[in-house]
Amino acid sequence: MKKVFVLLAVVLFVFGAAAFADNGSSDDWGGEETIYENCISTNVWPWAVGLYNIGYERMLGSSISIRPRATYWGLIDLGGASLFALGGDVFFHPMGKGVKGWFMGPRYDVWIATGEGATGMMHFIGAQAVHKFIFEGGFALGISLGAQINIANTLSYEGESESLGVLGGTMPCFDLELAWAF
Repeated sequence: MKKVFVLLAVVLFVFGAAAFADNGSSDDWGGEETIYENCISTNVWPWAVGLYNIGYERMLGSSISIRPRATYWGLIDLGGASLFALGGDVFFHPMGKGVKGWFMGPRYDVWIATGEGATGMMHFIGAQAVHKFIFEGGFALGISLGAQINIANTLSYEGESESLGVLGGTMPCFDLELAWAF
């Protein structure tokens, strides 16, 4: 029953956003609207704990974009170990305004720990809805909210592999991005 409800909510969101899409060629001030097809961004709230990150979003046509992301944990000394992450998003843009406005899509993240004889990986999949405001000159602010689930964990310590199973359950994901669109 929960899966049916979630599927129905996603379908209503997609068709609702498409119904309210403004496909006009001018902005609210009467001039030509600039359509931005690229965006370099950083999620600012993780910087407080030393998770330095960057992403690059690129439109593929008028309604689909992709965004690869990279993160490195550099604030806290992990005793010779390193922690970093790679991720990617695919976004559906029902408004057809480039990287501006409302959009949504799936996300994938892999967190990788290396060093001190140990190697570990955590894999997450999820979905998110995003709204990006783009101001004059290309400065942008993006807010996203979604959910993700940890689907696999593995740990290898000095050649011995151990599966940790699925840990964490469903978790919220929240991004507050500062960006530059071009």
